[in-house]
Amino acid sequence: MDFFASQERARKRTGWLVVAFLAAVLGIVLSIYGVLAFFARTSAIQDQQARRVYPVVDPGWWFPELFAASLFGVTLIVSAGSGFKLLWLRGGGASVAESMGGILLQPTTTDFKEKRLLNVVEEMALASGVPVPPVYVMREEKRINAFAAGFRPDHAVIGITQGAIDAFSRSELQGVIAHEFSHILNGDMKLNMKLIGLLQGILLIYLIGRVILRVGAYSGGNDRKNGALPLVVGLVMMVIGLIGYFVGRLIKMAVSRQREYLADASAVQFTRSPEGLSDALKRIGAYADGSRIQNPKAEEISHMFFASSMAGGWNSLFATHPPLVNRIRVLEPDFDGDFEKVRERLERRDAAMAPPEKTEGIEEKKLHDWLIKMAMLSTIDSGKVMASIGTPATEHVSAARTFLAGLPEALKSQCHDPFGARAVVYRLLLDERPELRAQQIEALRSAADPQVFAVVESLVSTLTTLPMSARLPVLDLCMPALKQLSDQQREAFVANMDALIGADQRVTLMEYSLRRILLHGLGEDAAYAGGKRMENHLAILSILSMLAARGHEDSTVADGAFARAVDAVRPYLPDQPAIRSAANLTEFDRALTSLSDAAPDLKKQLMVACMTCLSFDQTLTTEEFELFRCIAAALHCPVPLMMGLNEPAIPSA
Repeated sequence: MDFFASQERARKRTGWLVVAFLAAVLGIVLSIYGVLAFFARTSAIQDQQARRVYPVVDPGWWFPELFAASLFGVTLIVSAGSGFKLLWLRGGGASVAESMGGILLQPTTTDFKEKRLLNVVEEMALASGVPVPPVYVMREEKRINAFAAGFRPDHAVIGITQGAIDAFSRSELQGVIAHEFSHILNGDMKLNMKLIGLLQGILLIYLIGRVILRVGAYSGGNDRKNGALPLVVGLVMMVIGLIGYFVGRLIKMAVSRQREYLADASAVQFTRSPEGLSDALKRIGAYADGSRIQNPKAEEISHMFFASSMAGGWNSLFATHPPLVNRIRVLEPDFDGDFEKVRERLERRDAAMAPPEKTEGIEEKKLHDWLIKMAMLSTIDSGKVMASIGTPATEHVSAARTFLAGLPEALKSQCHDPFGARAVVYRLLLDERPELRAQQIEALRSAADPQVFAVVESLVSTLTTLPMSARLPVLDLCMPALKQLSDQQREAFVANMDALIGADQRVTLMEYSLRRILLHGLGEDAAYAGGKRMENHLAILSILSMLAARGHEDSTVADGAFARAVDAVRPYLPDQPAIRSAANLTEFDRALTSLSDAAPDLKKQLMVACMTCLSFDQTLTTEEFELFRCIAAALHCPVPLMMGLNEPAIPSA
């Protein structure tokens, strides 16, 4: 599945969503105006009759003032409701997860099933090329369900019920998490978040009508003339708002149903194991209310769940998910739909399942040797890299699993802890030259948190040789812990990181890439680049100029690489000779920020141009590949970490 095509389809679906939303709002305006116009027309006729004006003149149905009032009132209410909800959603996926009763799952958990869940999420994140998302557990939900929420892949969270953690096997869990990562990568997650905000405005019409009806009922008293109007207005708003509510559910159904089939297909492509996802769906169908969510706010995000979160009956008419049997038969055409047999089989299998044992990883030295070989490689399959963007495959999952299994447990534990994660980043930035490293360590001694510095000192002796190709995967593992830092801790962390980078008065490609990707994952990339937004063509030329200069020492080769890259993105440049400018990190930062929201087709061609420029001399260092991934992260284009280079065979466990 083409990542950029998926993003473009998501953009178009967003456009159609806005059109459908505006049509629903217009329908509400016309409905309310129609009711008000009826009363105005009736009142005008009755007034003429009371004043004995003959013949009675029909005022018609057009009352400009009433239409303007209806339009203004409905627009104000809907805008206020949607605006408030979207403002609340600025908290991202964490806000959604917490509203569902989700509790952040700490990576330091000792529970076997929770550790297994976190391990699967880490595998999928590394295989996808996105920072590891935080996981929220809905402890009170004993049935089976999950969701992904957030506006950007690097700010996504995974929500999952306690029932799913308890019930799923590893393969089932992997299928469900892969399904949710498909929503993250395909742009569905962002669309789903916007849908929550837009539909809240329509629902507010109903809620205000209910308030007016209650107030009118209590305050009307015996004054029928004055008390009737609020009752009628409140009832009308409730009815129209309720109709709007059901229209909203139809919109959610139209947006969500087909995307579930596509996410299932992507999950199978991801894991190459349709049985895991199929068994997860069967497990839900085998038990009554298998995926139903008890939280009263579940309807609001019903379109985001892995399976239907609402009870059957009337709700099934507006179901946001296809029937379970249909989804299963796409994966397993011979399925007979008999969930009773499935339940019996699952109960026998679960009863026979052996107690969980600790999974042994591969030898650390074996993994280390493999990573060293990766760091020494210089050839690149650019087509393979481009095809992997946003479209991870089984080999990416296998490589991520190998990487995680081979990392020292002590290092993984530090990555999962807010103190340890900062120390790991500091350790990655320590220079290999003894004199400069000693200077950096002394600076950290006085500036860093004492607990953090103690971990840094221990890592200096234990983590002596971490290959460069492992640095960014390790950084991604640290991201959930780093996101837990307070504003003050984060500010001090970034300041210390900058001091380490600037200790030798120069910035290497690795240092730049690590810093930019880290700030991007923490949501501070916008503040990283200052100045006025650049025009697209100037931003493109600035990026390609930097890559040509940093990727090729020989000026003649750099000019050739720049020219070849310009050809790859020519449709987006003015019809005039492109001139390579001086490499400037400040302008490069501005360029990346300026293009972060560019159209998917422009991003695709720019990524092709970047790869063309870097691989022009048929070589690509690990630093250059990480710089490519840095650009991709700034453009919200996830690049799998482990399979970009023509690496040797992955060592078996």
